Amino acid sequence: MSNRNVVLRFFSAIWRGLNGVRKVLHLLLLLILFGAFFGALSGAPPLLPTKAALLIQPTGALVEQLAGDPYDRAVAELIGEAEVQTLVQDVVDAFEFARTDDRIAVVHLDLSGFVSAGLPKLQRVAAAIDAYRESGKPVIASADNFIQQGYYLAAHADELYMHPEGMIFLQGFGGYRNYYKEAIDLLRIDWNVFRIGTHKSYVEPFTRMDMSPEDRESRARLIAQFWQMYQQDVETARGLPAGAIDDYAQNMVATAAAANGDLAIAARDHGLIDELMSRTALRERIKALAGADTDDASMYAAVSMREYLGSMRLLHGPKPQSENVAIVVAAGEILDGVQPPGTVGGDSAAALLRQALNDETVKAVVLRVDSPGGSVFASEIIAQEIATLQAAGKPVVASMGGVAASGGYWISVVADRVVASPATVTGSIGVFGMVPTFQRTLKAVGVATDGVATTPWAAVRPDLELPEQARQLIQMLIE
Repeated sequence: MSNRNVVLRFFSAIWRGLNGVRKVLHLLLLLILFGAFFGALSGAPPLLPTKAALLIQPTGALVEQLAGDPYDRAVAELIGEAEVQTLVQDVVDAFEFARTDDRIAVVHLDLSGFVSAGLPKLQRVAAAIDAYRESGKPVIASADNFIQQGYYLAAHADELYMHPEGMIFLQGFGGYRNYYKEAIDLLRIDWNVFRIGTHKSYVEPFTRMDMSPEDRESRARLIAQFWQMYQQDVETARGLPAGAIDDYAQNMVATAAAANGDLAIAARDHGLIDELMSRTALRERIKALAGADTDDASMYAAVSMREYLGSMRLLHGPKPQSENVAIVVAAGEILDGVQPPGTVGGDSAAALLRQALNDETVKAVVLRVDSPGGSVFASEIIAQEIATLQAAGKPVVASMGGVAASGGYWISVVADRVVASPATVTGSIGVFGMVPTFQRTLKAVGVATDGVATTPWAAVRPDLELPEQARQLIQMLIE
């Protein structure tokens, strides 16, 4: 036996050992995660205080569906790399449960970590806040600083407080994008663009250096409607005179100057908040309603939204019925194949719809759509599964979220009924395709491509000019 074989066998044995250890550790991690998960499901619901404040702290973006599969999210959370998101339905459910729960004396809506949400999602949560307030129990909203989306929710509270060093920043709505035509020309890239519809503006950054008149018109109209809705909702909720929000946003420099540069005082003086309050004073205010925490007298008695939902859903969650309505969420870009949550896989969504088809207890399906569109093929696969459900006598209702455009609109309109928010962006205004080729880029650095082929299709390559037959075929496919 040669020395080389001995060395190879030695290192192979080490690698097999390390690989075995890796597999064992991976298995142990899976056992721990699934043990904790099923333990939480099967165990008794956590005990809640007899009197407490419900602390709702939406962080990151409000979403219809958390991104990534549950295992990936669990691992990411363990190592501190989880994407920060909050489910809209969690916040809505927390308010609904608390409305009739005598143990909840007050809801503290802490918006300091809230980042973003579209108007339809904000309106859903605002409606849940308003319904909770009908119980006579207060909602106290607070933040160190308020962004525009967070302030929308806070405006629906009974009491609205901000830190004395904070500010409210209302930037309105805008629609800006970068345009790359000159950069593409400098790089000598040929973007072969095919489209139908004058308002299909997705391709414009590759073909222009500014916004087309058609795109400018549609975007201006859209953001004006959003801003109008935002102003009306907030002014009604806060009891402000019409135009107060626009006046504050348009004249922020003058408003700040009148308050000696203190935007916190400016917000208070304009009635946007009730009072400037330190964190200590805020805790004392909520403590007066909910009582003190048994372990920390300086803190009010509180239960987090996560703990509260974990308890209430075990006790009062939906029970198996002989007749059910299935909810299938289609949130994110529509892509081919199997995709994780946070995107819409053509095959993934089709499998869920087939599951509803084959479940005899499912009598109808709600398709919750929050998607800008994507793959035409994947959209058609989903639409076909919806048609199969309908043929089996199971009606489908499409419920549109913040956006149901292009492919998102495609899979919605085949439903038996379509419902949407006044702030939903929906419709399909065209189809496009883009094929870049780099033959001029390569030539500029001294690279050429040449060869022979039996058909023109063999010459469809990124390093050759797109053949005329290919152009004609792609345009026909687009049309």
